Amino acid sequence: MNTQDPDQERDDGGACSSPDSLFDGELELEEDVHLDDAVDVLQANNADARPVGDTRPASNVLPARRTPPPIPGLFLDPHLRVPGDLARDVYAFCKQTYFRTPNDNQVMLFERAPDPTARSENNPSPPSSLPATLLALLRALSAELAPVVPPAVHALLFPAAPSRARQIIINLYTPGEGISAHIDLLGRYGDGIIGVSLGSGCVMRFRDVGDEGAAHESYRAVAGEGVNSANATHDVYLPEGSVYVMTGDARYRWTHGIEREREDYVERKDGQGAEWIERGERISVTFRWMLEGGDVL
Repeated sequence: MNTQDPDQERDDGGACSSPDSLFDGELELEEDVHLDDAVDVLQANNADARPVGDTRPASNVLPARRTPPPIPGLFLDPHLRVPGDLARDVYAFCKQTYFRTPNDNQVMLFERAPDPTARSENNPSPPSSLPATLLALLRALSAELAPVVPPAVHALLFPAAPSRARQIIINLYTPGEGISAHIDLLGRYGDGIIGVSLGSGCVMRFRDVGDEGAAHESYRAVAGEGVNSANATHDVYLPEGSVYVMTGDARYRWTHGIEREREDYVERKDGQGAEWIERGERISVTFRWMLEGGDVL
């Protein structure tokens, strides 16, 4: 199944427009960065990628960091991983269920908001329509993130009594593929996004779009968390099994995307220099809350 977000509008000439557009109109873009509030546009292979095994220092390229960048609202613990057995189970389940042909690279799943009238003393939590394997991943993420994120953020991600519909988007990336820089659809998805990398690691690029770009009715700048520099960029390595959370600034003020590369230039684990890390096949699983009416396609 190859599913494209129906709200996405893209101009291959470098401009984009959408009713939900971050900038409420057409935007001339620079450096091939697509700030189109689109979700998950998989890119073609990059024929100019560095040959596998080339260990020469990158010219004029800073290595991606392995530690969290100073982005308010981004939670990325470099030591947090999805448990190995579960990561393998989720990866295998997605491959066997959703990506059975070469043309399959994306699927979106929806769980409608719980019906309050269906709750009772004997049935406080109506059964979920999501696959058991993905529910197991959600339970594990709740446990693993509890000591990592503030209690208010954990409650946002895993409310005791959910009132919104949940969406899961699963993407398959082959080596050399990436995704255009974007902020997830503002008119469809709420705050609190969880991303999981399975299979290969990769570098994700975050870029600040400034106060004007972040204008959104549900966004409020977080006082006391520092000041962002407009157009600041941070490259961060997401290892296999890693988890990141985006809220506040990270959700609404910073784009995120993946460059089309077959290898990533990354800080070494020991902090001594940098190295090229070859990309393999990668599956990303992203959990988001739908805004009211956002689950009506």
